Amino acid sequence: MAGTAPDFTTLTDTQLAQFAVAHQDALDIGGLVEADIVTAVAAGRASLERRPYGFAIIEQRPATGGTIPHLWLLFVAPEHQGKGLGHRFMRELLRQHATVYHMSLYCHGARRRAFFGRLGFRIESKDGEMRRMTTNTLR
Repeated sequence: MAGTAPDFTTLTDTQLAQFAVAHQDALDIGGLVEADIVTAVAAGRASLERRPYGFAIIEQRPATGGTIPHLWLLFVAPEHQGKGLGHRFMRELLRQHATVYHMSLYCHGARRRAFFGRLGFRIESKDGEMRRMTTNTLR
């Protein structure tokens, strides 16, 4: 991911999906498929949240009385990291999406777990290095 990242608010859903898939190794995730992301967004099963400095993909899992938000991906461009933007972005996402059900995500690595832990996520289950985390309060 060398160079300067684009302004993510100017990218289409397809362009964001292409970016996510092209950079999934650097983002330390796997299994992303462009068509799956675009289809899920078009069908309302996922949403793309854009900021000039990054984006998030949130899956909306159907449940009684609403949807369960699951964070597929949070990306903040490297040149914008360390400035509190990721925390601010996640707090906004939690206020917007974790109103009826807690938000969940999968992550691995101590740095990522610490990041999400500071935002109120707690480990629910473990599978090797992978952790399923959920928020402990609704926003």
